Amino acid sequence: MRDYVVVSVSDTGTGMNRKTLQRVFEPFFTTKEVGRGSGLGLSIVHGFAAQSGGSVHITSAPGKGTRVDLWLPAAEAEPIKSVGIESDRSIMELGEMRILVCDDDPDVLGFVGTVLREDGCVVFEADTPLAALEIIETELPFDLLLVDYAMPEMNGVAVIDRARALQQRLKVLLMSGHADVLDVSDVLGIPLLAKPFKVTELRRRIADILFIPPVGITSSHSTSRQLAVSQ
Repeated sequence: MRDYVVVSVSDTGTGMNRKTLQRVFEPFFTTKEVGRGSGLGLSIVHGFAAQSGGSVHITSAPGKGTRVDLWLPAAEAEPIKSVGIESDRSIMELGEMRILVCDDDPDVLGFVGTVLREDGCVVFEADTPLAALEIIETELPFDLLLVDYAMPEMNGVAVIDRARALQQRLKVLLMSGHADVLDVSDVLGIPLLAKPFKVTELRRRIADILFIPPVGITSSHSTSRQLAVSQ
């Protein structure tokens, strides 16, 4: 029988109803208004616990506060062999890859940057499209551009188009929570990561792109320019 260490945190706040409690671990789920929180906190805690072989249990009720129990396995004499996503060779090889992340949401930007740095990547962060293009001009070359679609100044497709004018065979990954962007990404052949996403999905998609030769980048460039300008 395995031993666990349990860390418990409780409060006497407003608590949560059953419907909210069922969604607390979903990435980007939040009950706060726009701009006041990303909903990534408990999602990250849940992912950390799962990767460590533990779990998280939450009990809550309206008017009765909330209690969070974090279960983590106690250290054993023999090292525990990693399993699942962390043992995938392609994920392990992400180390030292130069990746530029561009998103105008500071919570998403920080979250993605943190995950990639934990994997050993050299990460550059930009909170605006123009900032991303300035970084590309001064820090070439990059292994991957990870960019959000809907942003001020210009959309993610336009950023990709201009970035590839500076580094022609730059690999890219477009992030978006808008369903209509699926059609745009299909037309251009641009890989899409749909929001919200889990840590394992983020890592897997990036690994797939980095270790699979790009297809049709040159031929899609002119089409990308047309659609980017039209947005």
